[in-house]
Amino acid sequence: MADSTRSGRTRKVTITLPTEAVEALEQARAAGTIPSVSEYVAETVCARLDRERWLAEWRKLTGEPDPKAAAWADQVIAKHCLPGRMRKAS
Repeated sequence: MADSTRSGRTRKVTITLPTEAVEALEQARAAGTIPSVSEYVAETVCARLDRERWLAEWRKLTGEPDPKAAAWADQVIAKHCLPGRMRKAS
């Protein structure tokens, strides 16, 4: 997993999450499947930021995806993912 503190610096912030997400994170922490809620959230945010930077670079090189291909991908994702988890169009 990515190092959530790549620069070695951290800063405390307050975020608001859905109750269900907080409960799931607390359960995972209690079960020992994540080291801490803070570390899990930090690693997740860093991974998302990395992916967004990578996609921005990719799109600079290749251009935007074909709208028909993107629509097909959205249908496949919607069919195989949990409700409400479909990717947002960019």
